[in-house]
Amino acid sequence: LAQRLAFEEMLSGLSARFVDLPSDRVDAQIAAELRALGQGLQVDRITLFELSETAQRMVMVHSYVDAGVAPPPAKIEFDRFSWAREKFLQGQGFHFSDPADLPPEAAAEKAFLQSQGIRSAVVIPVAIEEKTRGMLALGMVTRPRQWSPEMIRRYEMVAQVIAHALARKRSDEALLQSKHFTRQILDSLSYHIAVLDRQGTILDVNQSWERFACENDADS
Repeated sequence: LAQRLAFEEMLSGLSARFVDLPSDRVDAQIAAELRALGQGLQVDRITLFELSETAQRMVMVHSYVDAGVAPPPAKIEFDRFSWAREKFLQGQGFHFSDPADLPPEAAAEKAFLQSQGIRSAVVIPVAIEEKTRGMLALGMVTRPRQWSPEMIRRYEMVAQVIAHALARKRSDEALLQSKHFTRQILDSLSYHIAVLDRQGTILDVNQSWERFACENDADS
């Protein structure tokens, strides 16, 4: 019970720290949270990977690595691992206490994990708008570890919080890009353009309007 309450408090704090966080600070906050999670959950590595647009490569974006533990690979050619790739694109993760526990069809995955010295791991898809965009990987290198269903559920909740933060960042960046694009179009026009609300209040004007206003004010 004490562990569950402690986790719920941690998860609540994690969620709260991303509320109203400016999009340009999300990445730094994720990095800080992974460090705190790695230390609190006592895992050797915890890494956030981003899936490429072609779904053929996983690229590391943030990682916490315990002292004396080798860092994870900067990128993973995901199309080599058909078993894991299929599961991830269907929104399913996987976990193991020993790579040998994986099914025979995951032979390529086993070989890769063993080459990386990973003895136990939990790998969870990070989904944005119901589409897999990356994965959160918690790994043990120094010793094997058993993962209970309750632990897996908790890690999935952490991944959901991170996914929500990334989704809001994407949305904010898309809105900013849209506004920038609209501004470029307005300013490229030689006509005097003003944007008004329903009450007739001027919300924005283009550069031609501003020049016209300045010139006429200077002549008056």
